[in-house]
Amino acid sequence: MLRDRGDWPTNGERISADREKFHYRTADGATLVTVVRRDTPDGKRIHREPKGVKAPAGGYPLYRLDSILANHDKPLLVVEGEGTAETAVYLFGDRYEVTTAVGGAGKAGQTDWTPSRSRDVVIWPDADEPGRKHADEVAELCHQACARSVRIVDTKGLPTGWDLADPINGYDIERAVSDSVPVPIEQEPSQKQNRYSRALSMAELYEAPDDDVKWRVHDLLPWGGLSILSARPKAGKSTLARTGAMAVATGQPWLGREVAQAPVLVCAFEEIKAAVVRHYRAMGAIPDMPLHFHIGPPPSDPLPWLEAEVERIKPGLVIIDPLFKALNVEDGNSYAEVGRALDPLLALARSSGAHIMAVHHNRKGAGDAAGDEVLGSTSLFAGVDTLLSLKRSTEGNRFISSTQRYGVDMEPTLLRLDPATMWISAAGTRAETAARETAQHVFDFLANAAEQIPTNEIVDGVDHRRTQVLAALKLLLGEGRVVRSGSGKRNDPHLYATA
Repeated sequence: MLRDRGDWPTNGERISADREKFHYRTADGATLVTVVRRDTPDGKRIHREPKGVKAPAGGYPLYRLDSILANHDKPLLVVEGEGTAETAVYLFGDRYEVTTAVGGAGKAGQTDWTPSRSRDVVIWPDADEPGRKHADEVAELCHQACARSVRIVDTKGLPTGWDLADPINGYDIERAVSDSVPVPIEQEPSQKQNRYSRALSMAELYEAPDDDVKWRVHDLLPWGGLSILSARPKAGKSTLARTGAMAVATGQPWLGREVAQAPVLVCAFEEIKAAVVRHYRAMGAIPDMPLHFHIGPPPSDPLPWLEAEVERIKPGLVIIDPLFKALNVEDGNSYAEVGRALDPLLALARSSGAHIMAVHHNRKGAGDAAGDEVLGSTSLFAGVDTLLSLKRSTEGNRFISSTQRYGVDMEPTLLRLDPATMWISAAGTRAETAARETAQHVFDFLANAAEQIPTNEIVDGVDHRRTQVLAALKLLLGEGRVVRSGSGKRNDPHLYATA
């Protein structure tokens, strides 16, 4: 029954009769473009405001995107045209999220269909050949966006040009939806030209907006990105990952970098619950923080489970510890097998906007090239946006560095663990750490001198590399612990003494 409203509207247009403007809004609620429809004596006129708005790189947003994103459990009903969409909301809005695409038939490829991911989709085409071709294209795009299922209402035999806003006595629209025809996933590459399969010309590439990379952790972990935190066993990578989870959940800086706060999903497949709880308590976690956990062996089919949890929780950061527990691979050294197994994780990150950080092991022996230390196939390093490398020095110090697809690589940076709060913080780069250690030796040398000392004698007396001594002197000068005289010219060298 039609929501107990009595009957089909006697005039489908009346649902939107007082509407001339239909707004297409982005995920953050901003209006990108408004479609204006006016009935004039010489026919219907349609234009867009503002004029000349180009499709974003990902495509135009779907109509009523805000409602679609707010109701993730409802299937999609796709129609053609904003007026028809408003009528469909009247008829089916209690059970479906109704939408349409900018431009109508033939323009589906300009729209971002990723909100159809993991949903059941029903497409109601106009009763003409362009409408049915449009429905086929929408079905293909929804499949490519990983919709759960796609069905098309059969409009054959109806008056040409008929759509859902046009009443027909005796026509059972409820039955039409329930009898809609499933559209199978195409096994062969489509020959249709759409934004997924068609190469862009240089002119089209120039027309696309320059979208800056958005960061979950500034200049380190991008939104919708995939990273690996890699280290030798017992180097502290799980502990470091937990501090990252706490930082994102609370919005506090991590490793000295600003963080965009968001819910976090932690998958600790090898951890003991008591140890995890003890660490988060030490860091100050409280029950109402947006932290979500799976602790213990992974589900039997981990990737579908992970997709469902990401859909439910909508995290900004997902931590998988360790990586291979979530990937069903038989040969971790097979480039093709590991690459195929990694693809769904990358697709999940891109489609959900969550950053997925996977904890992984380093190999025993590795070369000097970036990524050589990662255990397994080089496709792991090739497939991620950020590689975080955690290494332990012979003195027991831990340093972290990064190799990144976006942003600037992090120089090796010393990490400090607060034993009371179990919080790990960045204590300066390896070069800064070396300069500070050298600075103390330089200061002690100058403190024991009876007079001002030139640079060369300091270098010989401290027995450090010249570059380290110069960096140490600069640091000590900046802190005001030493003073300098002389111009630094040949006959007037710089002379140093303690302040």
